[in-house]
Amino acid sequence: MPCGFSVERTLKEIDILRCSEWWRKTEAYRDHRIYAVDGRSLFTRLGPRLVDGLECLADLLHPYIFMGSKARHAKLT
Repeated sequence: MPCGFSVERTLKEIDILRCSEWWRKTEAYRDHRIYAVDGRSLFTRLGPRLVDGLECLADLLHPYIFMGSKARHAKLT
């Protein structure tokens, strides 16, 4: 997992992961549940942005219950 990358940087470097055998064997890959998020701004800094990160995760994990995330993310599979 490319921690600390922006969504744009992750999308540029995703082919490295896609070529990996272990990547294709993961349940998340098989179930099309892999997303790129801006980990640097949403999850590694204390403060109000941490709430944005939690909202982003809630939206990704429970999209039919919680659809309030303004955080940018990209579906990878």
